[in-house]
Amino acid sequence: MKLYLDIVSGISGDMFLALLLGFKDYSKELSLLFSKMLGGEVNISIENVMVNGIVCKRLGIDENVKKPFRHLHNIVDMIESVDLPEKVKSDAVDTFEIIARAEAKVHNTTLDKVHFHEVGAVDTIIDIVGVSYMLNRLGINKLEASPAKVGFGTVKMEHGILPVPAPATVEILKGLNIERIDINDEITTPTGAALYKKFIKSVKNSFSGKLVETSYSTGTKQFENFPNMLRGFLLEEDSQLQDVMELEFNVDDTNGQVLGFLMEELFNRGAVDLFFSPIFMKKNRPAYKITVLCDESKINDMISTVFKISSTIGVRFIRKNRVVMQRSFDEIEYAGEKVKIKKAAWNGIEKRAVEWEDLKKISKKLDVSPSDLEVEIMKQYNFKNEKL
Repeated sequence: MKLYLDIVSGISGDMFLALLLGFKDYSKELSLLFSKMLGGEVNISIENVMVNGIVCKRLGIDENVKKPFRHLHNIVDMIESVDLPEKVKSDAVDTFEIIARAEAKVHNTTLDKVHFHEVGAVDTIIDIVGVSYMLNRLGINKLEASPAKVGFGTVKMEHGILPVPAPATVEILKGLNIERIDINDEITTPTGAALYKKFIKSVKNSFSGKLVETSYSTGTKQFENFPNMLRGFLLEEDSQLQDVMELEFNVDDTNGQVLGFLMEELFNRGAVDLFFSPIFMKKNRPAYKITVLCDESKINDMISTVFKISSTIGVRFIRKNRVVMQRSFDEIEYAGEKVKIKKAAWNGIEKRAVEWEDLKKISKKLDVSPSDLEVEIMKQYNFKNEKL
C-alpha cells in the first residue's frame, strides 16, 4: 500500500498521526502502548473538526505521566523497552536521531549532550512512535509527498524568539525541495520535518495508483489565507512500468563495517533497492560493485551520501524501467500473535508470504523452525480465506 501526503499548509507530528488514525482508528491500541511506555495513564483520541467545510481529524492526548528531563539515549531505551515490531522501533529511533543531529549542529554540541526540550516532551514521543506504529499497522510500505511548506515570521521557543522556519527545521529539511508560503506562523515543526525526511521516499506533485481511501487532519491553529490541513491519499500501486534511477560505483578500499553503514544510510534516505556484487578491479584487487535504485528526486542525496561515507570518487547512473507487482497486506492471528501476510499480484499471478519479523517473533516464542512455522501459518491463512 502507498500513501501520498498532500502538504496543504505544512506538517506537524500530531497532524501526521491524526491523518493515519483517520484511515483506521487504532487509538485504543496506542493508548495502551503509551500508558505502558510512559509509565502512566495515556488516552489517545480523535475528534472531527470542520476546516473550511471539510471534516478533518484532530489528535487528542489526555495524559498523566511524569515528564523527566530526557536525552536521546533515554528515549531510545524507552522505545526498546516495549513490545513492538523491530521496524517500528528502528523507524522511531531513526526519526529521533534526525532531530538530535539537527539540534546538535544548531546548538554546537554533541549528539549525546543535546538538550531535548520540545523533542523530549510526551507529545513528541507519542507523535513519532505513533506514526511509526500506524504506518506498520496499516501496511503502508511506500510514502510520497508534495514539497514541504514553511511559513515566515518568528516563534517563541525555550531558547527565546527564533525565526520561522526554526533553525532545527531548516537543518532537517536540507537537501529537500521546500516552498515558503504566505503564512506568518510555524507550519512545519521539527518533528513534522523529521517524520517527512525519514518516511517520504519521493517528493513530487504527481502520483498514481488505485485510490482506496482519503484522510484529512488538522491542528489547533487557524490561518487566514490557507486551510490548516494535511491530506492523505491511500493508494494501491498500479502494476505498471516505473522509472527508476540506477547508480553504480566500485570500491576496493572501504571497510566492511563502513559499507554496512552506507547501506543503512542509503535506505534511510530513500533507496528502493541496493545490492553488492563481488568483482575484481585493476591489479587483481577484490572489490564490490554497489548498485542503488532510487527515485529521480533522490539522486543528488544518494550521490552526496555515497561520496560522504564511501571511498569512491565517481558514481555512474542511468535511467531504467521496472515493473512492480501490486502489493498489499492481510492480517491473521496465530498462537496469540498478530501476523501480517504479504501479498503481491500482477496479471493473474499471485504470491503470498508471511512477514519475516512476525515469523521470527513467533518462531522464538514457540521454539520452532521458521520454515515449518510458515507452512503452518499459510495453511491457516488459506483455510480462512477458503471459508470466506
